Amino acid sequence: GLGTVLSDAVNADATTTAMASRIGKLLIKYPYSGNMVISGVLGFGGDTICQKVVEGAEEIDWRRAGALTTFCFFYQGAVSRVIYNSYQHILPRWFMKTPMREGLGSTVIDNFFSSPFIY
Repeated sequence: GLGTVLSDAVNADATTTAMASRIGKLLIKYPYSGNMVISGVLGFGGDTICQKVVEGAEEIDWRRAGALTTFCFFYQGAVSRVIYNSYQHILPRWFMKTPMREGLGSTVIDNFFSSPFIY
């Protein structure tokens, strides 16, 4: 009945919270490899959902999914981390005075240089 549904929902929420906590701890301990694995998983999951739900494909194009997973694993998981961390060395000191300024300066670099010319 309703009590079982609510109990299951609370247990699922607790499980999700515990899993998120474990993932957070792993990312702190292993930031590069953790980002690479999560990026690969998200790339694979996103492409699979796109193929099946958005495009309505009956079968998954495994070559495409593998290519996107590999790209996300290496570029989004490792290369982009290096690129984004370099912004603080490129920005003039004025931008580094507050987190808001750093974010705005990084956004300008990302939107007008990094994304159009590197990505």
